[in-house]
Amino acid sequence: MLALFTGVLVMPACLAEQEGLSELFRSTTSHSARQSALRALPLDWLSVHDRRRVHDVVSQATIYRRLPTHVVDCDPELFQLLIQYPEIIVDIWNVMGVANITLDRTGGNTFRASDGQGTLAQMETLYQSHNRHLIYAEGTYHGPIFRRPVTAKCVMLLRSAHVQEKDGRHRVTTTLDTFIQMERVGAEIMAKTFQPLVGKVADYNFTETMAFVSKLSHAAETKPHGIERLTHKLAKVQPDVRHQLVEISERMAAEARRASPAALSQQAFTKLARRRQAISTPAADK
Repeated sequence: MLALFTGVLVMPACLAEQEGLSELFRSTTSHSARQSALRALPLDWLSVHDRRRVHDVVSQATIYRRLPTHVVDCDPELFQLLIQYPEIIVDIWNVMGVANITLDRTGGNTFRASDGQGTLAQMETLYQSHNRHLIYAEGTYHGPIFRRPVTAKCVMLLRSAHVQEKDGRHRVTTTLDTFIQMERVGAEIMAKTFQPLVGKVADYNFTETMAFVSKLSHAAETKPHGIERLTHKLAKVQPDVRHQLVEISERMAAEARRASPAALSQQAFTKLARRRQAISTPAADK
């Protein structure tokens, strides 16, 4: 049941090989992880109304889970764009024909989502910065697990940290904490019963999503023209956002060309040729 809300944020299984991705920590439901997540909530930056909504969920959460912490090979600017505009990834999946997920932006920071498997949700980004994103969601699940529709609320805290390694590659560490509050006692019991199984599915899907993000970053770096062609098919992504994606891809490709061994060798050869020319050319008569 953990996938009730995280399912609309993560990709279906088997869409990406796990290249450019490493697992730093396994998933956990431990008390220490939960307390760490609670301390990291940006409550001071929320309105009174939003602070109350978040508090009600996290203080009465039926399920808490921190999904696997991953290190992703991804350009940090591209990563931020994908987090701020998740419809980019969902629209790409739909273009590829590998998912039945829908994510419609209904406002500046609000979305309507469906995973195609019985989950309908209204989602809102309550807070976002360069390293923290707080998402609140309400929705229902109507599927084979429960006899009657189940209503739930969810708070998700996504934290990220960027570092540029000595080899010049950019890597982003991602941690996703989830708090889910079920609204029926019977559903709470069932949720806790199925949590180990569904938790593993959510872990796997989140891992696949991060692998896909890394793949997309690699494609943007190596095939910017392909990314540009792809953006023309992203019907649910606003033109200015598609333009940002193209600009980031072109910048990444340019940086990669300058940093490649071939480019560095060419630069060294050019400098050496200029030095030889300067030595062989007699100085002009005064």
